[in-house]
Amino acid sequence: MLIILIKIFITLTILYVWLLKINSPSPFRAGETLNLKQEFAFYGLSKEIFYFVGTMKILFSLTLFGSLWLNQLSGLSSIGIFVLMMGAFFFHLKVGDKLYRSIPYLSLCLLSIILLFN
Repeated sequence: MLIILIKIFITLTILYVWLLKINSPSPFRAGETLNLKQEFAFYGLSKEIFYFVGTMKILFSLTLFGSLWLNQLSGLSSIGIFVLMMGAFFFHLKVGDKLYRSIPYLSLCLLSIILLFN
């Protein structure tokens, strides 16, 4: 039951951020940015990278949700989410951001590792 809850939590978290809060400020955004597109620009990343990362996060989260029925999808989805979240953590470190802003990314990394080893 815990694994199911983790999969649902990760899926809803990513979809919430990338579909509903994409244009909203957050205390976890880098620097003083007000939305995700500004945050990627703050890191020095192009809008193409922004769209690529967003697409991959949404696809991996939906695939993770699909793994509730096809467990074979869980490993690939978990690895993809882990890699993307570590990338987010790296960019927060790169710009010297406050450590607390990395808590969501590190939490999703940890949950992805739990899924990988279950």
